[in-house]
Amino acid sequence: MENRKSVDVIIIGFNEEKQIAKCLISVVNAIEILKSKTEYLTSVIYVDSHSTDNTVKIAEELGINVILAPTDYHTAANGRNCGLSHTKGTYVMFLDADMEIYPDWLVEGLHFLNTNPDAAGVGGIRNDRRLVGKNVKNINNYYSIKKEIELARGRIGGAFLFRRNALETVGGFESVLPVNEEVYLYCKLKEINLELYRIAHPMAIHWDCKINNRKEILKKFFFNKNLMISGLLLRKSIKSKSRFTILIFYYKEIIYYLLFIVLLLLFNSICFLKPDEKFNYANILLIFSYICFEIYLKKSPLRGFAAIMLNGLYLTYMLIGFVFEIPKVNFVRKKER
Repeated sequence: MENRKSVDVIIIGFNEEKQIAKCLISVVNAIEILKSKTEYLTSVIYVDSHSTDNTVKIAEELGINVILAPTDYHTAANGRNCGLSHTKGTYVMFLDADMEIYPDWLVEGLHFLNTNPDAAGVGGIRNDRRLVGKNVKNINNYYSIKKEIELARGRIGGAFLFRRNALETVGGFESVLPVNEEVYLYCKLKEINLELYRIAHPMAIHWDCKINNRKEILKKFFFNKNLMISGLLLRKSIKSKSRFTILIFYYKEIIYYLLFIVLLLLFNSICFLKPDEKFNYANILLIFSYICFEIYLKKSPLRGFAAIMLNGLYLTYMLIGFVFEIPKVNFVRKKER
C-alpha cells in the first residue's frame, strides 16, 4: 500500500461561491474515473484566501477538506504553496476555483508523466468560456495548443499537473509575487533541466468573468501590475544567465518593441547631429517595417496598430518595474508568526 503512487488535487480560490460547487463536483468526478482505471491514492483540498462570502461553507457541505491560506501574502502562489505543505502526494494537480476539470484529464495527464520522466509537469487544453446572458461564449485564450505535444514554456494558467519532487526541489512558487509566479517557477525548473509540457487533450474549462466596470478596465490597461512584475523579475534574474535568457524569450514581443524604440532614437539622434535625407528615409522605412511586422503577427491591421500602442504602454511599466522597487513586492519572505 505504501508503494502506491498518489495524486493530490489542490484548488485555490477567494469569494467563488458561484463557481466553487461546479469546480469541486468536477474534481470528485475526475477522481472517481481515475480510481476506476488505476490504483492511485487520491486526496482533494480547497485552499481559501479568507473569503467573505459562502465559498467555504459550500466546500465544507460537499465534504471537501478546507484549509485557510496564511495571511502573509494574498496571492495565488501563496495558496498553492499552502496546499503543497498540507499534502504528500507523488503528483499535484492545481486548479483555480473558477474552473472545472475534464473527467478523464487526471488519467491522461498522469499517463503522460509516467511515460515522460523528463517532464516536471503537464497541462492540456484550457477552454475559456464566458456566460453572456443565457448563452455560453467561447473565448480565444493564451493557453491554446497547436501540436499534439509542445513545450508549455511557463504557460500554466492556473491549472497544471506537477511532479511533487520537482516543485519541492525549486522551493515551489514565490509566494510574494501577485502575478507571473508561474513564469518564474518555469525559470527555476528550467535551470535544473526540467521541462513543462502541454498536450492536446481537454484539461479544464475556465469561466471568465467579464469586467464591466469602466474604472476597472482603465486600471487594467493603464496600471498594469503584470508588466511591472515582469520588469522586476528581469532585474532579479540578471545574475542568472539561464533565467534571464528564459525571461527575455518569454517577453520577446515587448523586447522587439524596445529594440525598435532604441533604433528609432538612434536614427533620430543621427539625423539631429548630422542632417541627411538618407537617414530620414531610413527612419521612415524603420517605422513602416515595424508596423508591417506587428500587422503580420496579429493578422489584422487594426490589431497590429493596437498592439503597437499597448506595447509602448507595457514597455513603460516593465521599465518602471526594472528600475524601481515595487511596494510590497520583494524576494524576502516574512517571518513566520
